[in-house]
Amino acid sequence: MLFAIAFAPMLISCGSGGGSGSDDPALPDPQVQLPASNIPRLSEGKHLGLTVGFDPLSLQQQQQTEALLEINVAAGSTISRAQLDWAELESAPGVYDLAVLMAALDEATRFGQQPFLTLSTVDTGGLALPSDLQTEQGALVDGMSLDAPSILARLESFLGWLVPELAAYEVWGLAIANESSTVFETIDRLEITRFLQAGISAVKRLDDNLAVTVTFVGDTQPGSMVERFLADLLPSLDLVSFNYYCLSNELVTTNQARWQSDIEILAARAGGKPIFFQELGCPAGWSDTRSAEQDRAATINAAPALQSEFFRLMLGQVEENAEIRAATVFQLYDWSPELVLSFVEPFRAPDEPGNELVIDRLSEWLGSVGMCRWSDGSCREAWDIYLEGLARLAEGR
Repeated sequence: MLFAIAFAPMLISCGSGGGSGSDDPALPDPQVQLPASNIPRLSEGKHLGLTVGFDPLSLQQQQQTEALLEINVAAGSTISRAQLDWAELESAPGVYDLAVLMAALDEATRFGQQPFLTLSTVDTGGLALPSDLQTEQGALVDGMSLDAPSILARLESFLGWLVPELAAYEVWGLAIANESSTVFETIDRLEITRFLQAGISAVKRLDDNLAVTVTFVGDTQPGSMVERFLADLLPSLDLVSFNYYCLSNELVTTNQARWQSDIEILAARAGGKPIFFQELGCPAGWSDTRSAEQDRAATINAAPALQSEFFRLMLGQVEENAEIRAATVFQLYDWSPELVLSFVEPFRAPDEPGNELVIDRLSEWLGSVGMCRWSDGSCREAWDIYLEGLARLAEGR
């Protein structure tokens, strides 16, 4: 499949957070100061793409997916996305796996689209460092800090290998972390910031044509740790990348007024930098899966009509809002029941009150998040709305 699974429940990822670093000691000046817009490899105009999904596909599903992706490109899709962990690419100190990188980028570019790469160093579920730098439990080895000189040296060496390889594929953007604010409970915010600033500086020294960013959760709570984290990094970023869904922190669907308000808040926080919605999604709910799942009790107030409304408004924002340059929709297909189960089981904790409700909501979200149903491959109205959005953006380029 196109991408590795690299995110966790919004209920976990989008809260205002706590963590240490609340005294806000001064950060060092960012080593890279950039103009408001610096995306040299992305062609002019607005751009739209999609993520297929994470499930292995049967031959019949592969054939259908191929047909849908051809429709996607014919309608005007110009960008794609790949996602890899640092740990997947560096198996031992200085040992890099070019085959893994090439396979991901070959898949992302096989229809001629311009690729964006999400490199997970810090991710929603925790650290994604090479195995010699973190324990099986996910902690840094030997009590090191994330901004220790030895770790920063490893990061810069790794990027020294990676970044030149990306140029051959005309990768237009690189996020060097994905929803990294979700680990503030265990790692100091400023420690993460210094780590990422070192990576950003290394990328810009290596290839000034590669736009570099960090992907943030689309949390709009005032005074949140996410807001402060973005402010810390903003001067160093070429663009600002968000993951945004039609869901509250409690994994219940929100409404059009909330979406409109959130876009205004996120645009203000981007401070004039161009915005890329790395993940833009909204579930349709259990009642619309055409499988055994539809008999399960709905928990998130989702509906096909609301999914359609979300995509109609958000793709309109991509078209009309000057600050939004690009977006990739999450995703083409629902997650399969088997993949949902394997993903949510680690979060199951029967001794924690309310945990089963979290599992139910997370399951319904992932199990109905597609523009097309996993059960039979049929597409919802959201797919047509997506294609209409592609056509409008193509006309405007």
